Amino acid sequence: MENTPHTKPEPPTGKPELSDFGITSKDLRSAGVEPYGLGPLILSIWIIGAPVFIIISVVSEAFPVLATLVVLGAVTIFIVVNWKGFSDNPSNETLKAVERYKEARKLYDKRYRAYEERLRAYEQTRADWWFSLSGRRFEIEFSDLLSAKGYTTEVTQATGDGGVDIRAQKDGQKIIIECKAWKEKVGVTIVRQLNGVRAIDEIAWVVGLGGFTDPAIEFAKEKSIQLYEYKDIAEWVEILKQE
Repeated sequence: MENTPHTKPEPPTGKPELSDFGITSKDLRSAGVEPYGLGPLILSIWIIGAPVFIIISVVSEAFPVLATLVVLGAVTIFIVVNWKGFSDNPSNETLKAVERYKEARKLYDKRYRAYEERLRAYEQTRADWWFSLSGRRFEIEFSDLLSAKGYTTEVTQATGDGGVDIRAQKDGQKIIIECKAWKEKVGVTIVRQLNGVRAIDEIAWVVGLGGFTDPAIEFAKEKSIQLYEYKDIAEWVEILKQE
């Protein structure tokens, strides 16, 4: 993976606009419509021609003027109905311009996705980004970070699972994790709570961005609970970006 950028990346320039290619949103829509071909044309001939033929056969001898008017009316209707379909077909020049626009937009979108990845990499190394996250968002982001490190993770329901926010596994180890996106230090109560719900075959982690109080650290050592704070997360991110 590429190194983490040290400066905030800038979004790509030169976003393709329809006007750059001499087309409009209507051209873009019509280019995606199947051209008006012979099928609808033949159907129109049958729909209009069949009853006209019957009428002419019946009234042509007795009412020649009426028959002529019917024919003229049918032809007029036929032209109006079919001209609308043919006139909506985009020209070859328009179709080529639409294709050029789509290709340019595809390339731009690829560049923009790369920019978003660089921006995310940049933000993940900044303390203010992590501390700006809501509790739930922090759980999701930390879970994604663990996934990138090779863990299988599951974020529990928002209502909580006895203090467990994430369940993770790697190399046969089961890990329960509680996350606190607090600026202040996490106290011993939180650490003790997680210890109370873990099974005998589970490892317990508490992740507190702002660090931990001395009693929390002492209790964690006693119960073999692993504590992680922002500086640990930042180190993980840096290592991942250099792999």
